[in-house]
Amino acid sequence: MRLIPFFLATLFIGCDGPDKDPDELDTDVTAAADADGDGYTNETGDCDDDNAAVYPGADEIWYDGVDQNCDTKDDYDQDEDGAGQSEDCDDTDAAIFPDAEEVCDGIDNDCDGELDETGERTAYVDADGDGFGAGEALGTYCELPVGTADNAEDCDDTNLAVSPSAEEICDGLDNDCDTAVDVGATDGRVHYTDADADGFGDPSTGTSACGEIEGTVEDGTDCNDGDSLTFPGAVEMCDLVDNDCDAEVDEGSPDARTYYLDADADGYGDPAVTASACGAPAGYVEAGTDCDDADAGLSPGAAELCDGIDNDCDAEIDTDSPDALTLYADADLDGYGDPAASVTSCDARDGYVSDGTDCDDTSRASNPGAAEVCDGLDDDCDGAVDEASATDAPTWYIDADVDGFGDSSGGTPACEQPAGFVALDTDCDDGDAAVNPRATEACDGADNDCDGSTDEAGATGEGTWYVDGDGDGYGSSDATMDACDEPSGYAGSDDDCDDADATSNPGAAELDDGVDNDCDLLVDEDFVAEGDVIITEITRQPRFGSSSTNTNGQWFELYNTTDTDIDLSGWYIQRLSSTLAADGFYVDPVEGVTIGAGDYAVFCKTDNFTSSSTVYSFMDPCDYYWGDESATASYAGTYRDNTFNLQRDEDEVALYMGGDASTGTRIDAVHWYYDATNGYWPRDASRSMQLEPAGYDATVNDSLDAWCSTTANSYFDWYLASSTAREFGTPGIVNHACP
Repeated sequence: MRLIPFFLATLFIGCDGPDKDPDELDTDVTAAADADGDGYTNETGDCDDDNAAVYPGADEIWYDGVDQNCDTKDDYDQDEDGAGQSEDCDDTDAAIFPDAEEVCDGIDNDCDGELDETGERTAYVDADGDGFGAGEALGTYCELPVGTADNAEDCDDTNLAVSPSAEEICDGLDNDCDTAVDVGATDGRVHYTDADADGFGDPSTGTSACGEIEGTVEDGTDCNDGDSLTFPGAVEMCDLVDNDCDAEVDEGSPDARTYYLDADADGYGDPAVTASACGAPAGYVEAGTDCDDADAGLSPGAAELCDGIDNDCDAEIDTDSPDALTLYADADLDGYGDPAASVTSCDARDGYVSDGTDCDDTSRASNPGAAEVCDGLDDDCDGAVDEASATDAPTWYIDADVDGFGDSSGGTPACEQPAGFVALDTDCDDGDAAVNPRATEACDGADNDCDGSTDEAGATGEGTWYVDGDGDGYGSSDATMDACDEPSGYAGSDDDCDDADATSNPGAAELDDGVDNDCDLLVDEDFVAEGDVIITEITRQPRFGSSSTNTNGQWFELYNTTDTDIDLSGWYIQRLSSTLAADGFYVDPVEGVTIGAGDYAVFCKTDNFTSSSTVYSFMDPCDYYWGDESATASYAGTYRDNTFNLQRDEDEVALYMGGDASTGTRIDAVHWYYDATNGYWPRDASRSMQLEPAGYDATVNDSLDAWCSTTANSYFDWYLASSTAREFGTPGIVNHACP
């Protein structure tokens, strides 16, 4: 191995890819990178960089075990046909190898030592030498043996005149091997179909045959083989058919007609000039009755005119001329004649006119040009008398509601008044007999008198309206107005006690302001202010036996702090649950509850509750029951609410006058809850929570310090079966002082 200096091994002049000229050394490859100096390195495709004779593009030397050109091909299979030198009989031709298919080419294609042993042509015996064989195949050959053919198509291999290529002749043999004898023989006679059996055949149906063919003839000159009267020599007839097949039509026909020259082309010919033909020759017609064939205006078909000439060739002059005048006698000289008195004349006559439409020739006032008038006559001669078109016919209007006034949209002219019609068209509602110009206007939203106005002043049923100066919906008798509907700035009542103050009217709430707000002549009556009624005692969940969750014995006490009675009817009582969801009921306005001055009212859940089948009555002083009186019943409504239950740890009882919590006036409320500093409000389940008697005040009862649990017994003590006393407070009387 040669040693190359390190600095040469790391020297790079440049790299531009494989050497484009394998015969020249790539100057871009260093001596160190190209070990054998052949211009290629391992990186550029040199498969043996130690042998300068081996590199991409080098001349390959076959069968030496060396891949000189580095193409990775088998060095012992030059033609790359898959057979190596040892078994390939020609390793330069890829089409020659042991498994190749032998073909007829004079070459040993499959290397088996034989040439063209498998032929491409199958040989059959050709005994008569006509090029067509017969019988079983003798084998396949590249070259056919003598006396054979490559087909077995000969139908008689003993007769040289019989083969698929021979011509068929009339000899009783199948000369052309088509299985048909003497059919299409070149020496046969042509026969033509004679469909109409007239002895002449259709030239388009020629068939060659050696013998006779039924229904055919050898004469093929019939020009119409579907008509037995048409054939060469037949009689020519006037039928637009070439009967004698001479290519001419209707010539010399015995049934030809006579035609006449029509020189003036008026459709009528000169009887003196004729021609015989099946059809009219040019300038000839069938009618020979023209009296003057030089004048197209004179003929039997012409109209007779008032001109002194025999126009229609009837030998009469100006008789029945279509242009003759029909004249009618005009006795009344109105220009219209009597249709029953007429004459025909080419000239005008005195006392006659051309218009014969007069319906009364004795009156000049009656004729088609006269105007129809309401006079009982047919003035305009149209067959109708006094029809609607009469110039003086009045217009009538349908009166559907029979009130004497018609609908203007139904106008009908007539000389006589039609049934159901009237002369006046001023009804504004022809479906209502009470509505018409003669009717009286009423306060009903309709234009009763058809004057274009509705419910105008003076209408029957008007109301009296009172001026409403302050716009509060209540009027004053200071000014009035009569009208069907309430005028702007007026009201239907005159009971406003101060029409300059919108807050003072019979519908206003009385306020504590020294004013008669509700106009009842009383000032500040029944006014209840915040704190006038306060909550003084509450029993939330009284214990029953070992249970402290009973709700039927709940109650709370209200106290009237004023010196006047207070009616609680319609007041709203609200509570909050532990989740602060509102619940409440109204005091029944019929049953009502009134608290006397300085007195109490007690509200209870129910008047009893049941346990162990024993009923204990203990709440006789209750003034109002918000729950049902049966502990087993479920009831919830506006005035009774069995779900209104006071919670022990946190809840609220609130009083509202004049509406609910959103619309009424809040009078008092007690909200008990847990205080982080002072703990719970009094919450002993066996006792009531009472307000200190000295603190009967709506502000004081908001404080925890003003409340305590009851301790002194009262005549409302409740004794359990164990005779253990439980204190339930002092409903309806003054509370005991707190300890």
